[in-house]
Amino acid sequence: MGFKLGNHDIYVDNILSLLNLRFAPSLMKLDPPTGGIEELAALQKEFGIFKKGRPLYKSIQALNLAPHNLDLQSRVLDYFRDLGNHPSSEAGANGEEAILQAIIRDLESPTPLPIHFTSHAMTNRSPADNPVKLAGKGRPLHYMDADYLVISLPLRARPAGSAAAGSNKDPVL
Repeated sequence: MGFKLGNHDIYVDNILSLLNLRFAPSLMKLDPPTGGIEELAALQKEFGIFKKGRPLYKSIQALNLAPHNLDLQSRVLDYFRDLGNHPSSEAGANGEEAILQAIIRDLESPTPLPIHFTSHAMTNRSPADNPVKLAGKGRPLHYMDADYLVISLPLRARPAGSAAAGSNKDPVL
């Protein structure tokens, strides 16, 4: 995402925060569920927001999880569109498919885990060498006593001083 965002790369942590807040643990038991992973599980059950065959970026768009700045929003959605070009740590699934399968499986389970999105550095320019990593169940936040499903997204830094980096014409993340 970093390189793809060009001069907006300073917002990567905010974009991850948007995702992490939406997929966070529920703060209270309310009926109907309001906020956090329990609300998302209820929305998934009713509307099937995440669905095999539906592009991940469309579900992100439906949940209004892309930034409001239109240029940045376009770049973020392009990033999620491109995850299908990346392999994943899940056998037989590309990056986009692996994320969708993990989210669907989690949201449709009897006790869905909150989901934590993080990132790791791409080792080179080739998406084929930089998988989406599903770490499974873990405790990514040392200050919270909660298990999460952990998903790590591959990011490549924009070269220092590169004003044109992140152009929508650049197919490499």
